[in-house]
Amino acid sequence: MTTNRLIAAATQDNSELIRKFGADLHTMPALWGRYQRNRDLITAETVKAAAKRKEIAA
Repeated sequence: MTTNRLIAAATQDNSELIRKFGADLHTMPALWGRYQRNRDLITAETVKAAAKRKEIAA
């Protein structure tokens, strides 16, 4: 998958989790872990993409 698709998929998954479970999400360990992994993936992919853009610009 491309970076944009990974970020989009993780963002969509997190949006669905929040929509379905709302404030109770943090009380469900498996789903809370999935939410956090998605969040970490989004952050990591965003940082990698920014570094790549910086390399190209240099």
